[in-house]
Amino acid sequence: MQLKQASEWMGEYRTKSSTGSFHDIVKRIDRTFNFLLVRVVSASCLTNKGPFCQVSNPYCLISAAQSDGKNMCKTRFVSGNVNPRWDEEFFIPLVWKTALIQLHIKDDQRQGDENNLSLGYLDVKFRELKPGVWHTRKENLWSLKKQVQKKSEVVYEILFSNSVSHLRGISPPASLLNDFQAI
Repeated sequence: MQLKQASEWMGEYRTKSSTGSFHDIVKRIDRTFNFLLVRVVSASCLTNKGPFCQVSNPYCLISAAQSDGKNMCKTRFVSGNVNPRWDEEFFIPLVWKTALIQLHIKDDQRQGDENNLSLGYLDVKFRELKPGVWHTRKENLWSLKKQVQKKSEVVYEILFSNSVSHLRGISPPASLLNDFQAI
């Protein structure tokens, strides 16, 4: 699909006037094969927004700013814990324009207003990271309502790949290996 999109774009680009450069074409080709592996490890010091003296049930929603809006992953919720540990990994194929993912911690108990549901978010500009290498990060979340940095933190690991050769260095999940050994 990505190769088809890149080919179509190059065809359109050639028919337009020379309002770009060869560099634009190379940049587009370089972004044809892209994916992310994201491990959401944990969060700490989350604001408790549980209703009626209950403790929040946090989960993490991962979304990529893509035109199709389909690349959204969600961890399980951790019941009654403002310091949740998820240790969940997600594979996210990317379209060539995508440059940002968002980790958004939300409360499973809250309904309605997005500001009440949100426990904090973090925008990750993954294209600034060295490709083909795992990066472990611990960063403060941002308040959705006030747009200020919070004391709450999220720990995650991310691997950005823009080359098929990066697949060689990735170990498949143990569950997948177990499935193959059973055959």
